[in-house]
Amino acid sequence: MTKLVTLKLTGNLDKSGFEVFLEMSAEGDRPSIEEDGKLPPAPDLLNQLEYHWLETYRPLSAPYRIKAQEIEYSGSIQTRLKACKESGKTLRDRLNTWLDAESFRDIDRLLRQQLKPDDDIRVLIRTNDTRLHKLPWHLWSFCESYPKTEIALSPPKFQRRERFSSTGGRQKIRILAILGHRENIDVTGDRQTLENLPGAKVKFLDEPSLSKINDQLWDQPWDIIFFAGHSETEGDEGRIHINPRESLTIDELWYALRKAVNQGLQVAIFNSCDGLGLARRLDDLQIPITIVMRELIPDRVAHEFLKHFLLGFADGKPFYEAVREARERLQGMEKEFPCASWLPVVCQHPWEVPPTWQGLLTPLTPRPVKTSPWWQGLGTVLVASMLVTSLVMGGRSLGWLEQSELNAYDHLLRSRPAEAPDPRLLIIKVTEGDLQRLGTDPISDEALLHLFQRLEQYQPRLIGLNIFRDKPQEPGHQAFIEYLEQSDNVVAVCDMGIDDQPETIISPPPGLNEASLGFSDIVYDESDMLVRRYLLEMPAGPPCDTRFAFSFQLAMRYLEQEGYRLEETSDNDFKISDSDKVFYELPPTAGGYRLSEKQIADSYQILINYRSGSTVARTLTFSQVMDNLIDEQLNEIVRDKIVLIGNQKRSRNNFYSTPYTTYETPLPHVVLQAHLISQILSAVLDNRPLLGWWSQGSEALWIWVWAGVGGLLAWFSRKAIIFTLGIAVAGGTIVFAGFMLLLHGVWIPTVPAILSLCITGISLIFYKESKI
Repeated sequence: MTKLVTLKLTGNLDKSGFEVFLEMSAEGDRPSIEEDGKLPPAPDLLNQLEYHWLETYRPLSAPYRIKAQEIEYSGSIQTRLKACKESGKTLRDRLNTWLDAESFRDIDRLLRQQLKPDDDIRVLIRTNDTRLHKLPWHLWSFCESYPKTEIALSPPKFQRRERFSSTGGRQKIRILAILGHRENIDVTGDRQTLENLPGAKVKFLDEPSLSKINDQLWDQPWDIIFFAGHSETEGDEGRIHINPRESLTIDELWYALRKAVNQGLQVAIFNSCDGLGLARRLDDLQIPITIVMRELIPDRVAHEFLKHFLLGFADGKPFYEAVREARERLQGMEKEFPCASWLPVVCQHPWEVPPTWQGLLTPLTPRPVKTSPWWQGLGTVLVASMLVTSLVMGGRSLGWLEQSELNAYDHLLRSRPAEAPDPRLLIIKVTEGDLQRLGTDPISDEALLHLFQRLEQYQPRLIGLNIFRDKPQEPGHQAFIEYLEQSDNVVAVCDMGIDDQPETIISPPPGLNEASLGFSDIVYDESDMLVRRYLLEMPAGPPCDTRFAFSFQLAMRYLEQEGYRLEETSDNDFKISDSDKVFYELPPTAGGYRLSEKQIADSYQILINYRSGSTVARTLTFSQVMDNLIDEQLNEIVRDKIVLIGNQKRSRNNFYSTPYTTYETPLPHVVLQAHLISQILSAVLDNRPLLGWWSQGSEALWIWVWAGVGGLLAWFSRKAIIFTLGIAVAGGTIVFAGFMLLLHGVWIPTVPAILSLCITGISLIFYKESKI
């Protein structure tokens, strides 16, 4: 599917620069991503732009499609060609320097993160500075990395209005070809290309009068209007020369062109010189798409572009692909005609979807549909729904839908209502500012000891030290270790390490028993590096001699003081006594997951039910606790809380991405631990649900039901609009059901259900059509 990128630039190139607004979406959809940025003023770029076109490009002695006039040249043709090529390189370099501005990099970075090199990408440049239209946007370095990109110009403002297309049974594309004043130019090649175009009916007007063009636009519906001849832009207004005596602007054909648009005109092609002024006025008429030439164009270049574009478009290539390939083929002529591939430019109305050759044909009157008793279609629907369900379940089993299901799951998680911070938790972060003030990095054992002693004055229930202490951090190491050995409410961390890499194992502080120790290892999904699974238990082994996760140890010690204890069920799952909470172990096929044995081997994992909202718990810094808060404040904040102490400093193993964060704003490890603790406490004490999933059989039944719904809608809908609305309502119902069930702790397959709904419905639509 084509990705649509819109860049709206407001400002000017020489003085203030531009405010840039980015929108990204799939073709035909509402924007899914928006971003703001800026581009600075670039007077050097503007000077080079004007110098290139006026001083080095226009003076070249070539048979350009311009109004006949005498031009004085100096110097050899080779010298002028070389100068034009060098000027073009300078313009390209200054363009890319401008687009590499610091204030624009967030937009550039977002584009490269969200798009793939093999995506079909359409970029619309919407700007009120008409000088930007002359820039060779296709030379942006982004287009080199994403070669299926085509850039078009679009008006900065527009209004949407209804379009009325003609009806009837035409079997060919109707083209009105205006061959205007041709003194000193050759339009024969254009005429031959149009005459040989398959599937088209072309009406030629040779050097016509204004009245003749006007009559043709009023009296006949046209799909494409084509013009070849002399043209130019005067100021911001374009003018075409239709015969040796007459020329006209778009305003002089305004009513006739508006009539043509209402009757279904889709494409305008001006294979003539300097057509940007024409395109700007045509935008007001809301012609869906227009092709013009940025500058003066040689005859041979014009012939070659038109031939390759129309043949590719008529052969079924998407409009922008046909334009891009025809334009890129012109590069082979640039030894003789510099900047040939710069000349064709597409101007598109922002609301329109680019037409296809087949789509330009007016739909034929549909054949009558044979009717039959309603029950005779049920067998077909049943068979189709079962086949599609088997297909979708097979794709799931191979992992083809895993990432899309995880993305949908993340979206539903983020859609839940925000929750208040957990009042049982307090996070204390050691920030880079704290480390600079203390003059130690990492924080010294002495500083940690002072922090613990200050906290103990206010009677926290538990303290979790989420900072590795496998090595002495003088001064104060011995005193700190003695303090930990004597404390009965402290839990510290160690790390089990990565398989077969002993150097990744991190030892705990010496002298702690198993109850005062927990591992900090985190698992993430390798496809997108997001943390969705909670590693609750692993086999203990030296030097990290503990079975349970750091967060689980803290949560269970808190619950034990509330009268609960941990038990194991007959199915070897963990259960909290005196409650209905069971931590069901994550199997390889839970929800949308298709995990390998290696990903879950020798571990007990559950799904993470993140606390939705911007803050999981109240957070203070080391300096606030030590220096900035008085006793009364700390007594209220700390008393009877689980206090988590962790680093805020950025490092590879200290920040993680979750469904609630981005790669630019990951979650600190200590905050992630707070989410995990809150999940356990809230499930037991607040009856907040843990996340679970359906059995494979229940999921298959659910997917089959929606496949049946899609089949019934297709089989019994007599109109396309009814089928489309039915599919939309059914799809919305699936998403709503997925959201509501997730609120109650159940992850159901939404993406497979929507796929089965649509595939069955569309398949039966085609089947019905083939039987008519």
